[in-house]
Amino acid sequence: MSLKSKTIIYISGAVFIILIATGISHYLHKLNTTSVDNSQITSDITDYIRKAGNFQMADQSDSSIFYYRKALYKASKIHDHSFIAKTRNGIANYYLRREEYPQAVKYLTDALKSAEIAGDKHSEGLINNGLGLVNISIGKPEKAIGYFEKARKLCLETNDLPNAAGISLNIANCYVEQNDYLKAREFYNENLSTLLKINDTSQIILAYINLATVNRFLKESEQSFEYLAQAFSILEKHPDNSLKCTALLELGSVFELTGDNIKAKQYYNQSLAISSGTLARTNAMEALARLSQVAEKELNYALALKLHRRYDLIKDSVMNDETRKSISEIQLKADVQKKEFENRLLTDKIDVQKKRNLTLTILSTLIILIALLIALLVWLSLKNLKKSYTVKELENLNLQEKIRSDELLNRIEKLKYESEIESKSRELTSVSLQLVNKNKILSEISLMSTKYRESGVMDSNTYNGLQKIVLDNLNTDKEWDKFKGMFDKVHSGFFIGLKDKFPGLSENELRLCAYLRINLQNKEIARILNVSPPTVVTSRYRIRKKMCLDNKVVLEDFLRNF
Repeated sequence: MSLKSKTIIYISGAVFIILIATGISHYLHKLNTTSVDNSQITSDITDYIRKAGNFQMADQSDSSIFYYRKALYKASKIHDHSFIAKTRNGIANYYLRREEYPQAVKYLTDALKSAEIAGDKHSEGLINNGLGLVNISIGKPEKAIGYFEKARKLCLETNDLPNAAGISLNIANCYVEQNDYLKAREFYNENLSTLLKINDTSQIILAYINLATVNRFLKESEQSFEYLAQAFSILEKHPDNSLKCTALLELGSVFELTGDNIKAKQYYNQSLAISSGTLARTNAMEALARLSQVAEKELNYALALKLHRRYDLIKDSVMNDETRKSISEIQLKADVQKKEFENRLLTDKIDVQKKRNLTLTILSTLIILIALLIALLVWLSLKNLKKSYTVKELENLNLQEKIRSDELLNRIEKLKYESEIESKSRELTSVSLQLVNKNKILSEISLMSTKYRESGVMDSNTYNGLQKIVLDNLNTDKEWDKFKGMFDKVHSGFFIGLKDKFPGLSENELRLCAYLRINLQNKEIARILNVSPPTVVTSRYRIRKKMCLDNKVVLEDFLRNF
């Protein structure tokens, strides 16, 4: 055997041994890295779920689902069914809050399967509770009770008393939906019993209020008073304005049930007095609504109208706050996604650098041991090829992220515009309904004054003065100018388009078309125009005739095209 052949055999053997050693080293490194990666992924999942929960508690749903989806992706990667169940349940709660029930059911069903595989009874209980909430939301209380019963049993098995108490409350609410107040009272009592064991003060107060309410439904006012006394006794030691407002509203309702409107108003006013600040506006709205209701019973229509206007102002304020909050959440989500992308890019760069260093070490060892020019050339080729591929991949990734960012910004702008239009539409409808209520009350005042005049209770001067005030306030031209200005902002070009296509339409007919465009009923339009409903029907017939509409065409649908 020649020296050249021996040299080739020795070099080939050395290369083979080194390649095997390198492969084993690489495998052990990969095995160790995988173990570390799984530990890191588990830590990341826990952190994402915690962040999602915090955003959910802060009522920032879009931000919470962003982290739940990240946690689900990581949990699926390591096949951890317990984490998969928790994250899918979190995503389902997001869709439940948005009233997207089919999506909520899908995620809850998948979450339940994962929880059963993992043997996670605590998650099973929470998921069954979620399915119960979906069914009660879509008007299926009987089916909801079945899920709630399963959830309560699982929570009791895992000694989760706080959630068991909440589920008892959900079951009681289902029976209230079915008007089965005796059954509801049974579970409200169970809810209170569990809360007393865990000594949750605020929930105990709420439990007493719920029992007072259900006893009011059963017309057992004495029992209601006793439970409310218990609630107020705890509130003296642990003040809570929100719960106190609720308790005062319920106390007023019980007095209203007994026919004592004076005391009812007294407690409604007390509730209204302490309902200050953004967080208590719902209580303030409820107090104003009930005071308006009592004023109507006492035939004090002026006060009822005044209270209802205050109610509308607070309601509009709440709706505007919700719109602004939704936009803020979208902007926050965009900022979080941008930050996550930057972090991911940095992590990818570090990973690429680590892999490059490992490759250099292995190839350097091969070069030193083998000392062959071919190995060096192969290493350089592989290095350049990998580098160009990595750079190209990073460039593509950067381009894709930029496209996604641009699409997100466009969606934000679109949502802002749609939000503004929606807000103006609500304001337009609110103004129209206020006008309907005003004209209704003025008409009732006019009829009552006529009756009093005919019966001799009211003298002529007072009657004529009152009728003049009513007629002045029923002046629809002033109201129409205000309405038309607001309408043009929301539906620009509506009147011009109609007039161009149907020049034969009169001003009053155009006005009627505008009211139909915002879905007002004939009765409401009649009250705004101070005419009878049959007159509105006749006007609609004339409009259809001028437009040459087929009988199958709905006039309101046709007007929406302008």
